[in-house]
Amino acid sequence: MRSLPRDFNKWVNEIALDFSRYIYYKRKTKRLITGYCTSCRRDVEFRITKDTPQSNVRHDEPGQCPSCKKAIRFKATGKTTRLVDQVNAAYVHQTPAGFVIRTFNVKRHYCERYKNPDTTVFELVRDFYEPDKAGVWDVTGYEFTEYKQSRVSRWCNGQNLFSMDVACLYTRNLHEVMEGTPWKYSGICELAQNINKFNIYGFLSKHKSNPKIEYLVKGHLYRLVAEVANGRAYGMHNLVGDAGSVHGLLNIDRLRLKQMQRLNGTNKHLKIIQSTAVAGVLLSDECIEQVVKMDIDSHIFASLCAFTTPHKIIKFATRCKQGWVVPEHGYVGRRDTFHSITEYWRDYLDNCKLLEYDLKDDFILFPRNLKASHDEVMKLYKRKKDEIRDNSIAEMYDTLMTMFGFEYENFIVRPPTSVNEIVAEGHALHHCVGTGLYIDRIIANEGYIFFIRLAEKPEEPFFTAEVTDGRLTQCRGTNNCGMTTEVKRFTEMWKKNKLSTTPKVAAS
Repeated sequence: MRSLPRDFNKWVNEIALDFSRYIYYKRKTKRLITGYCTSCRRDVEFRITKDTPQSNVRHDEPGQCPSCKKAIRFKATGKTTRLVDQVNAAYVHQTPAGFVIRTFNVKRHYCERYKNPDTTVFELVRDFYEPDKAGVWDVTGYEFTEYKQSRVSRWCNGQNLFSMDVACLYTRNLHEVMEGTPWKYSGICELAQNINKFNIYGFLSKHKSNPKIEYLVKGHLYRLVAEVANGRAYGMHNLVGDAGSVHGLLNIDRLRLKQMQRLNGTNKHLKIIQSTAVAGVLLSDECIEQVVKMDIDSHIFASLCAFTTPHKIIKFATRCKQGWVVPEHGYVGRRDTFHSITEYWRDYLDNCKLLEYDLKDDFILFPRNLKASHDEVMKLYKRKKDEIRDNSIAEMYDTLMTMFGFEYENFIVRPPTSVNEIVAEGHALHHCVGTGLYIDRIIANEGYIFFIRLAEKPEEPFFTAEVTDGRLTQCRGTNNCGMTTEVKRFTEMWKKNKLSTTPKVAAS
């Protein structure tokens, strides 16, 4: 196997471990700080003033080195004992038939000797990309691990093939290596120069199945491409089709594509832009960044734009955040304060619209107590909906009774008079007829519910029947039991006399 390039270790320290920058500090006085920067490897001393980038220095907080001006993280020498930074780094070189990607695990160990940290580089995976006899490129993987529980470590066929999630890719020989391969024009080198870490195998695999992914690289949408390669760009797994342009692939216009490029947008940026475009709203760059930061669902945000402006949505959601507690049925664990707020608000506004409230009135549009107003509107709408359903069922009663009411021996059958009567029937007999499903089917004329009662006890629930398209589809008693012999004889006579046809019975 080819040896690593001479500058590989230097590249590892400067590029792959670029995030591993600290200032180990001691506080001389309240404002005077002395320390050592692991980035520029210099002793530093500075006073905290109103002109310095940070207003104070605290352990494990971000800052800036006064010497090299690089972003660093402060580490108090008295609090930090041992720190290990690690990253996967990959090097690609040619083989007689193709090329191999060699992935290394890199660790930098800080301890008391933070001025001279130890850096270890250990090779874990080798993925060989080579064409078969038919010219089809395939990949074979090997990993350095224990061989068949023999306690001997060696290169083995990769059981957990391509286990490296993301890696930093060495690029100085990449153009040369990709020459003559299907990935010559893929843009992988440009991507690696602009994105510190991404799933290399994922990118090559996505490009093999859909070469149009290179349009996104050449469109400078590096963060979006990295998400696609990492398998985290939900909804973009089918990035194929006849579109011959970047904006066509993303299903946006050229104006919004330029916006994506300015933002170097991620999949979240894209979803916001797409959803608001459908709603006919063009957001500013700052507004999109704010929505992404707040982690508001794109579809919910777009639906709220039908009621008010994007700026007011953000302002109102921010106001509601104070004291907001995510409900137990909410999306717990999704940074979901704003998600929960906007979801409640969207539902509240939808119900206000159904109740025909004036949504141009800011008092209604921006309630002082969103949760209380949401719950109150939900109750009002449910009450109104129940009244409508009650009226519909009551209006059907006379027609259904005339057409299907029946009496034989010791039994009678009749339709319900209200929603409450259907619910009470279900509760009394411990079956599911009282659920909204059956009631909605009656309102939609998709099926009808009838009560079978003993003639001497006409108000006492006994058996419940469902009729659909002229057929008795089910008849159940207490605890969903089947029909007795007597009830079955009664239903046979009912079918013979009344259930030959079941026309639609619309409420008048």
